Amino acid sequence: MLESILYPSASLVRSYEPVSVTTKQGKIYNGLIRKESPEEIVLALTATEQVKLAREEIEEMRPSKVSIMPAGLDKQLTPQELADLVAFLKACK
Repeated sequence: MLESILYPSASLVRSYEPVSVTTKQGKIYNGLIRKESPEEIVLALTATEQVKLAREEIEEMRPSKVSIMPAGLDKQLTPQELADLVAFLKACK
């Protein structure tokens, strides 16, 4: 679990595999597919931000090798906060 926090892109958990979507306008979005229909997809870009993309506007959609979980949490948290985070996540299992 600690490895996943320190190196979020090292291994990606199934159902949390990010995708990279390029629109016909050249905009690139990286996120998790939250909803999918023949007309559109909804990507979660962050925990609080989503974007709806019409399929007709999508030029390319491919698996991404970069997690949407931010890297560097070990640099932002104290060792105690990191230990508390790991303990909290283990308790949530």
